[in-house]
Amino acid sequence: MKNLSSQSKVEYSLLAIAFFGVAGSITSVIMFGFNLIFMLGSIPMYTILFYGYKNMKDISKSISHSKFTMEGANRGDFERREIFTSCGGDLEELSHNINNFMDQIEYFMREIEVSIGAASKNKYYRRVTARGLNSHFQQTAEMISSAITSMELEYKSKINDEFAY
Repeated sequence: MKNLSSQSKVEYSLLAIAFFGVAGSITSVIMFGFNLIFMLGSIPMYTILFYGYKNMKDISKSISHSKFTMEGANRGDFERREIFTSCGGDLEELSHNINNFMDQIEYFMREIEVSIGAASKNKYYRRVTARGLNSHFQQTAEMISSAITSMELEYKSKINDEFAY
């Protein structure tokens, strides 16, 4: 149990509580006979255990999908997206933030690819569009566009010098 994740430990703990609760209820019935009040009193405990276990499974699923999405991004796959969780709260906010980040990275990379690709063919009509990007990406886009403008001016100057002779 030493190498398990925190959520796995909680899941196993909830299962152990449920197991010992059921074993205790069965033992109580065997030793003392059926007691309706005791059994009715156990229902809220089992309901809470079931609810807690179900929520832990939802949380684990959401974290696993976030991990899958970010592993793809780590390998350069910026098209994977987060499936929005129904857990709400921080996990829902996390999935929105991951998707927004992935959108920005994917858009930024495509813009750079198209702009630099055109410039490499001496076509300077395309600049990196920074609309909707965060401030750091906007700064970088402006630097790349400025570099493309410099390349264009140098190319035009070289062409003009060739025709001058």
